[in-house]
Amino acid sequence: MALRDYYGQLSAAELADREDFVIEGCHLMGERLRGDEIWLNFGLTQEEVREITSQSEYNAVFRSLLFSRLVPCVRDIGLWSERLRQAYADMGVLDCARADLEALMRNDEQIAEQLDAQRFAAEEAARAEEVDQVIADGAGS
Repeated sequence: MALRDYYGQLSAAELADREDFVIEGCHLMGERLRGDEIWLNFGLTQEEVREITSQSEYNAVFRSLLFSRLVPCVRDIGLWSERLRQAYADMGVLDCARADLEALMRNDEQIAEQLDAQRFAAEEAARAEEVDQVIADGAGS
């Protein structure tokens, strides 16, 4: 989020360079999600791959999850020109811009804390079981 202030000071040419980078990166991620090289190895044509992956519910969910963080972040740092919005619209992810990034990040943090707590509890239980086993082994000797 430190980029908000930085991007406000850039020239139009510098902002265009950053937009080019973001647009290209997003296109590459979107293309990578399709896994063309895998499908092409099965003898499908590029057109068939695009048809299959464009209708894939799994791809739609994964794309939504990926871009649900990226698009609002780009918007929030101020890199939000008409050209960038059009690129996101063309990729089918512009609706992700409506998301509240801070709420998403808070939710992500809560999930991470819950997972950490579960992992810690499982490690503690495993350690207690290990100690109990050592004690039992020692008592049997």
